[in-house]
Amino acid sequence: MSGAGDGGADPPKTNLPVPLRKEIEGLLEEAEVPAEKRESAVEKFGAIVLQAESYRGPLPHPKHVAQFEKILPGAAERIFSMAEREQAHHHACENNVIKAQSSYGTRGQYMGATLIVLPLVAAFYCAVTGLSWTIVGLFLAPPVITAAIAFVNHRIKLFNDDDDNDDSDDENS
Repeated sequence: MSGAGDGGADPPKTNLPVPLRKEIEGLLEEAEVPAEKRESAVEKFGAIVLQAESYRGPLPHPKHVAQFEKILPGAAERIFSMAEREQAHHHACENNVIKAQSSYGTRGQYMGATLIVLPLVAAFYCAVTGLSWTIVGLFLAPPVITAAIAFVNHRIKLFNDDDDNDDSDDENS
């Protein structure tokens, strides 16, 4: 008689991994399930066990690539080629974004410098040609105020950054 407990010749009916099968059998034994009912209970538990597998990345799992290749010869090469093209496209897009951001920053600096220098040139011209000092002052006020505001904002930002670093140092202590 071959059964569940004699290590007999009947192969298991489900594809349960051996460690899982042993774990279920051990739990059933602890629960004092009779030996003749254990095998059917293991099979029933095995029928409801779900095995999940996760894989993340730009390419399919190697097992799946092999299956694609088996179904459609040359599929693996096409998959890798597609991934390489996608990566090259992604890198090109990132490079374009970096260049555009750099260009915007440079353009902004030129525009800011122009907005500062033009009133200074106008004030200098007014002073040289003998126009009223009030007009010279009106031309000088915007760049001087703008520069002062930028200086103060920069100092405030540096001060706040120092405070943030001090706080993080205190938290790490």
